[in-house]
Amino acid sequence: MSAGETKQWSLTAALRSSHLPPNLASAGLEFEYTGAPGSVAMAAQRVSGDGNGVFRVPLLDPAAIPSSTGGYPWRIAGDSATIVYVKNVTAQPLQYTLQLSFAGGVSALGLKMVEGGQTVALDLRALRDHQVPDARGQTIPFDATSGQVLWSWAQQAEGEEARGLIGRAEHNDTAHGMSSTYACANCCGDSFFDGFISPGEISGFPGTETLCDSMQQNENCYGTLLEPFRVSAIWSSSNTSVATISGGLETALNQGSATLSGRWHAIINFSEGAGRCESRRINPIASAYAAPCNRSTSRTPGTLRMERITLSRCLTSKTSTVTSMRP
Repeated sequence: MSAGETKQWSLTAALRSSHLPPNLASAGLEFEYTGAPGSVAMAAQRVSGDGNGVFRVPLLDPAAIPSSTGGYPWRIAGDSATIVYVKNVTAQPLQYTLQLSFAGGVSALGLKMVEGGQTVALDLRALRDHQVPDARGQTIPFDATSGQVLWSWAQQAEGEEARGLIGRAEHNDTAHGMSSTYACANCCGDSFFDGFISPGEISGFPGTETLCDSMQQNENCYGTLLEPFRVSAIWSSSNTSVATISGGLETALNQGSATLSGRWHAIINFSEGAGRCESRRINPIASAYAAPCNRSTSRTPGTLRMERITLSRCLTSKTSTVTSMRP
């Protein structure tokens, strides 16, 4: 293409000859160009099967967006529907978090993975109508009809933020011939805010096993606190004769006291201005402690003495530590 030139293509023939699976619900379009990032602008239009509806499909340049994030309104009142798309434009798997807010609550999907080159499509009406549980086992109430979608890349390496994920929300009401799309990005990716271990208190007799979760809470670049989500941690116990923990599974052994800790990698993002975001890797540590219970020194001959230990979560403000601070 020469400078200032505009071209138009019809993809109908190409799609028909591509032998796409008949049950394919959504797919992505990828175009490559030479030149400086942002020097070529592209857009696509999708026509409905009956020819009465035209839907705009914005094409985003990953090198030109401020961050791999998104914040969009959603609405599923009446005949309307909202589909949220998150696409991985790299060849490697990438992680992201996503949550839906509505009047009186939040549905948080937790930490998710999207494979290289793949697109995730979330039908928000289907999530509500089919009562699909989120990462906490909670569902969207049937009377929820609107709110906001927030998503962000997660758990990337230290250095300049990778713009490997792009996304958008498509809102349509075919019964009334209306369609709109949103592709807004935040100033930077979400950052670590706090970490803790769940459940907060554990009690059991020797031999009792309890599954613990290491939880992380992020904030976006506007200071909004987001819903906590599970992360993978490296676990340790300060006194393995009292309690051990492996893969998050705690086993009570004897009375005494021990500190159970989970350690993982997290990211803090910050803006360098001019649409540039930087990230720093930190190592949060969240802990729980095993506290000894009172032990009876007398018992009836021939009876078993039940020894019990109690694990209580430490205050996150005291136990969540980082190895590097926000610049």
